[in-house]
Amino acid sequence: MKFTLKDARINAGYTQKEAAIKLGVAESTIVRWENNRCPIKIESFLKLSRIYGIPIQDFLL
Repeated sequence: MKFTLKDARINAGYTQKEAAIKLGVAESTIVRWENNRCPIKIESFLKLSRIYGIPIQDFLL
């Protein structure tokens, strides 16, 4: 199954603010990532994968 970043976050039970705190980024960064307004560094993408519990290959980018 493929997930958008927003779907993955919601499926994991996080708000944008909670996800931002877990990742150590601003909430606005989560918003920009979810809306494809800025690129995600691989390190952050790996953290997202771990925090959301979804393998990288299951993200729909």
